Amino acid sequence: MKLENQRISSNQLFYLVFAFLLGSTVMFLPGAMAGSNAWLAMLLGTLEGFIFLAIYNSLADRHPGKNLIEINILVFGSFLGKALSWLYMTYFLYISAQVLRTFAAFFAIKMTSTPLIVFLITPLLVSAFAVRSGLEVLARYSQIILMTVIFLFFLDSILLAKDMDISNFLPFMDIPINKMLLSIQSVAALPFGLTVVFLMIINLVSNPSETGSFMKKSFLFGGILLMLYTLRTTAVLGSYATISTYPAIATVRIINIGEIYTRLEILLSVVFLSLGFVKGSIFYYSAVLGVSQLLKMRSYRPLVFPIGALLLNISLSLYDEYIYDTIDTNMLFPFYSMIFALFLPLLTLIAAKIKKIGCKQEDGVDA
Repeated sequence: MKLENQRISSNQLFYLVFAFLLGSTVMFLPGAMAGSNAWLAMLLGTLEGFIFLAIYNSLADRHPGKNLIEINILVFGSFLGKALSWLYMTYFLYISAQVLRTFAAFFAIKMTSTPLIVFLITPLLVSAFAVRSGLEVLARYSQIILMTVIFLFFLDSILLAKDMDISNFLPFMDIPINKMLLSIQSVAALPFGLTVVFLMIINLVSNPSETGSFMKKSFLFGGILLMLYTLRTTAVLGSYATISTYPAIATVRIINIGEIYTRLEILLSVVFLSLGFVKGSIFYYSAVLGVSQLLKMRSYRPLVFPIGALLLNISLSLYDEYIYDTIDTNMLFPFYSMIFALFLPLLTLIAAKIKKIGCKQEDGVDA
C-alpha cells in the first residue's frame, strides 16, 4: 500500500542519508569515552556501521519496492510482522522525541530565560509541516544544508589550523580495552545504527537499483567527515574535548580574526538546529507513514499533528537533567539500540533466506 506518491532520486537519497548521519552527532564528540583515541573509535565504529548497512541493503535488494513494514509482514506473516512493525514505530517515535529534546535542551541552556516548551514546540511545528509536504521537501532541504555545513567545516578548520596540537593524540591506547569497545559501539550505534529508519523510505527512491551504492557513498563520506571532525576537535581541545558538554561550540569559540570574525558559536547553533531538523523529521515522517500503513489509512497526513502532539509529550517526559541524557547516550543506547539496528534486521534477513522469500529471479521478478 503506497501512502506517499512522491519519489526522490538516488542523489537526493545520498544527501538525505549524509545529513542524517551528521545530525546530532556533530553536537558531541564521537567516541569521546576513548579520550585521545576517539579518532580510532570513530574509524572502527564506522567500519561496524558498514556491517549494518550490508544487512539493510540485502533486505532492500531482496524486496525491491517494499518498505520495512511490508518486508516484516511478508517474512513473518500478518500477526508477527505487524507486531514487529509496531515495535519499530515505537522506537522511531522515541528517537524522534529524543532528538527533539536534545536540541531543545541545547538552546534552553543558551537562553535560560526562555521556557523549554518553546524550544520543543517551535521546531516540532516546522517539522510537522515538512512531514506533511512529503519526503521530497526534506531531501531538497538536506542538499542545501549539507553544502553549507561542509563549507563552514572546512573554513573553520583552516582558521583553527594554528591552534591544533598533534600531541593531543597521545598517549595512544592507554585505556582499558572494554572502554575502547564501548566507545566503538557507541559510534556504531549513533549514528550508523539509526539508519535502519531508511528501510521505511528506501522504496520511494526512483531508481531502486542504485540505492545500495548511494547508501554506501553516504556512509563513506559521512564517516570521513565525522572522522575529520573528531580529529580536528581532539587536536584543538585535547583532553577538554572529552569533558566539554558541547565540544564543537568550545572549538569554534577559539576563532577570533581581528575581533571581526568571531562568536561563531551562534552560526554553529543554527547549523546544529538545521541538521537536527533533518534527523528528527526523518524519524517523524517514517513513524507517521508506518502507523498510517499499519492502520490501513489512505493517507498519512491526518496523523501528522496527532503524532506530533505525542512526540511533544514524550519529549517533555524525557531526562530532567543533562547527565541522564549523557548516561543513556554513552552507556545504554549502544546496547538496547542493537535490537533494532542489528538483531531484528538480521533475523528478518535470515528468515527470508531460509524461507526463500524475496529471492530475485534472473529476470528480476521476485520469487
